[in-house]
Amino acid sequence: MARRDLLQRLLDTADIERTRLGRHLASGPIDRLVEIEQQLAAAIPDEASPRWTDALVAVRKAIESLDHTLTDIEAEPATGDLSEMVEILAMESASGLEVTVDVDVDVALRPPVQATLLRVVQEALHNVRKHAGAGRASVTWSVRGDCAHVTVADDGRGFDVRATQRQPGHLGIVAMRDRVVALGGELDIRSRPGRTVVEARLPLV
Repeated sequence: MARRDLLQRLLDTADIERTRLGRHLASGPIDRLVEIEQQLAAAIPDEASPRWTDALVAVRKAIESLDHTLTDIEAEPATGDLSEMVEILAMESASGLEVTVDVDVDVALRPPVQATLLRVVQEALHNVRKHAGAGRASVTWSVRGDCAHVTVADDGRGFDVRATQRQPGHLGIVAMRDRVVALGGELDIRSRPGRTVVEARLPLV
């Protein structure tokens, strides 16, 4: 099996499993704990002993902990060397396209950050291959200050960013932005004939 196919299967399988586990947590343990918390809060006497309030606090902390776990599960990335994973994604656009990759990351990224930026690279390169008519593209991944930065650039024909986002069949750009914004980051897309740049920035913490 080609390495890029293996990575794609890892990403797709992880997405399916995260969705399954997320639905299980949200509709099972979390919902049940919320019901218990509501029943407990309604049943506490006016002059309750510390045990009542301690129990209520414990349930609320359990709900908060599961919420954090759910967030991490939904964004858990495929494991492996980051440089190699980015190289494999770049290979998907190799047909008639020269792609250069520069990964300069010397810190461990949070799973949600790494997974989201990998998806940005994947979607951006897919768009280059499908729409740009480019001859060359580049992927740069670095950490500057308290943010992880990913930039995908190409020398294609360019496009109208605002108009394209409103057209059917171009939901990938919207999905990229939603993923990044959900983690407190920013996604910028700048395009003109001969130069398109997709840049994502996500906080490390």
